[in-house]
Amino acid sequence: MGAAPRQAAAIAASAALIVVFTHMIWRAAARALTAESAARAQAEAADAAKSAFVAMVSHELRTPSAPSSPAPSRPMTSAAPRAGSPTST
Repeated sequence: MGAAPRQAAAIAASAALIVVFTHMIWRAAARALTAESAARAQAEAADAAKSAFVAMVSHELRTPSAPSSPAPSRPMTSAAPRAGSPTST
C-alpha cells in the first residue's frame, strides 16, 4: 500500500511542474510578442521618417528652393529712349 500513495504524489508533483513550466513558457511568449510589437512599431516609425526625408531631398533636387540672394525684378523697358531708335511724338 505504500507504493500507490508515493506514485500518486509523484504524479501530482509532475503535474504541478508541468503547470508551472507551461505558465513560464506562456509568459515568455507574451514578453517576446510585446518586444516584437514594440520593435516593429519603432522600425515602422524609422521607415516613415526615412521616406519623408528621401521625398524632401528628392523634391529639392528636382525643384531647388529660391536662390539665397534673388536679383530685384526690373521692367524690361528703360525710361530713356536709345539713340537712333524711333520715338513717337
